[in-house]
Formats: sequence, structure tokens, C-alpha cells
Amino acid sequence: MPEILMSHVTLCVTDLERSTRFYVDTFGFDAPYRRAAGDDFAPLLGLPTLDLELVMLHLGEQRLELVCHRAAPHPRTEAPMNTVGFTHIAFYVPDIDEACARVEAYGGTVDAAHRIKTTVHGEQREYAFVRDPDGNRVELIKGSVLG
Repeated sequence: MPEILMSHVTLCVTDLERSTRFYVDTFGFDAPYRRAAGDDFAPLLGLPTLDLELVMLHLGEQRLELVCHRAAPHPRTEAPMNTVGFTHIAFYVPDIDEACARVEAYGGTVDAAHRIKTTVHGEQREYAFVRDPDGNRVELIKGSVLG
């Protein structure tokens, strides 16, 4: 089988500048690539017309694409975490408290009810769920990389 590489994960956002600052300043992404996309990409996305701007963020080899439709995007519909499909993005962080403070400083929200300490494979670990400025779920993990 030929080598297959995962390209990126995409989040639709309402304010490209705000979301770019959030992911750059909170998690240390670089933002080297930005462009507009028009009707030539509309069939790919299953939309009748398309007018969007995107930023491709880099964190090491990982890529997070932020897209902002210039026409108003559809409102968020909140799905429970046990709904089939995309549920969240996750980051390993060295300090949960410091990461939560950065999340709030850059426009995200932290809910203390969604934070735990537990032991996994003999290691004491911390987990927290936070939200980016558009309400997308982000998991913070303090502990060694698993898997």
C-alpha cells in the first residue's frame, strides 16, 4: 500500500482572526498559510456557492485548518459526546491550570465540572474539557503521550 498521510482537521469558525489568535497564542501553532476559496471548491463541499477564507495552522507535523465563510455560517448545533462523528480536538499540555488560564485569556471558556484527575496505566493524569471562542470542544491532557 502506498504511504498515506493525514493532512489536516478543519474547524468552521465565525471570526478567523480571533480563532487564529486563540490557537496560536493558546497552543503555540504557527499560521504560515492563508488563502481565500471561491465557487471552484463549492462542489467539493456540497454547497451551491462558496466564499470563504482559511488559515492552515501548523503545530509540528499536525495541521488544523480554520475556515470562515463570509456568508453567515449555520448556527452551532450541540451534539452530546456519544453522538457519532467528530467530538473534539485534544492537546497534551505540561500544566492544566496554565493551559486553562491561556484558554480564558484568549477568548475560550473553561468549565470546572469537566475536569478530572485519574490514573491511567499507572500514571496520575489530568484531563479538562474547554471551549474555543466558537464553542468547539478542546480536551487538555496532562500526562505522557499514549498510543
